[in-house]
Amino acid sequence: MKKIILTAILLTIINISAIFACEINIVPDKISYAVSDYAIFTVTIKQDHARCLHDGEEPKLVQTGLEITGKTQFTKLDNYTWQIKYKAKITDKNASLTVIRECTKGGDKEKIELNVT
Repeated sequence: MKKIILTAILLTIINISAIFACEINIVPDKISYAVSDYAIFTVTIKQDHARCLHDGEEPKLVQTGLEITGKTQFTKLDNYTWQIKYKAKITDKNASLTVIRECTKGGDKEKIELNVT
C-alpha cells in the first residue's frame, strides 16, 4: 500500500512540474520608480525540455503604462537558458510588464507590476 501511495505522489509531482515547458523570470533594475523614469528589465527564459520549437525566438510582451524604448540581443546563456534586457519609459502609475512564451508544450507567462510613486 505504501508503494502505491508513494508512486501516486511521485507521479503527481512530475505532472505538476511539467505544466509549463519554460520558466520566465523578470528582474527590474530598481525597487521603485516615478512616472517618466526609465526601467531596465532582465528577462531570463529557462526551457525545461530539449527540443524547443521556439529556440532563439524572443518572447511576446504585453506592457501597460510602459513604452519599450530599447532592447539587447536575445542571447543564449547555456543549452536551455536565454536572456534579453528591455529598456522602458514609465508612462503611467499603473505600470506592468507581462512576458509570454507560447508553446504547444506549455510555454509560460510571467507578469511584474512596478511600484510607481
